[in-house]
Amino acid sequence: QLSQCDHVGYHEGMETLGQCFGAITTRKTEQGAPDVVWTFADDVHFAFEAKTEKKPSGELSKKHLLEAKGHIDWVGERLCHNQSTAQIYAIVVAPTPAIHQIALPFAGSLYYLSPEKILSMGRRAAEAMSRLRTTFNGRDFAEVAVEFSSAMHNFGLDAESTKAVILSERLKKS
Repeated sequence: QLSQCDHVGYHEGMETLGQCFGAITTRKTEQGAPDVVWTFADDVHFAFEAKTEKKPSGELSKKHLLEAKGHIDWVGERLCHNQSTAQIYAIVVAPTPAIHQIALPFAGSLYYLSPEKILSMGRRAAEAMSRLRTTFNGRDFAEVAVEFSSAMHNFGLDAESTKAVILSERLKKS
C-alpha cells in the first residue's frame, strides 16, 4: 500500500506501518483530521498529512501547510493525555519538500518525509518482523520481553529510532 499514490490505500499502509512500530494508530476521515496519527507511550504523537498524489514537480501550498499545522491542535484536543506536556509533531509526506513562496512563513513547525523514505521504513519493518517472528515463535513473551525489546531496538523499530527517522528533515525552503 505504501507504494501507491492513491490516498486511501496509502493512509491504510501508513496505519499498518505505525502498528508495526508499536504505535496506537488513528485514521479518521472527518474534516480537519490528520490522515493518520501514530501515538506512542509518554504522550508522543506523529500526525501525518499525506500529499502523495502531488506531482514531483509541484510545490506545497499555503493551504497544505496550514492544514498540516492544524493537525497539532486536532491531536492535542482528541488524543493527548496532557496537552501541556504532550509532544505532537506534524509531518507532511509528499514527493517533494518544495514550498510555494507564499507558503514559506507557515512551514516552521512542520517536518517532511518522502514517500520513498516511508516505503523504505515499511520494507525494513517487514523484514524485521519476519525475523522477529522466527526468533520468538512459540516462546512466552514474559520470558523474552527484555530480549524482544533489545531486538526491536537493534532493528530500529523502537520509538526513539522511529522518532529520529521521522523528524530527520524539517520542512523548509529548498
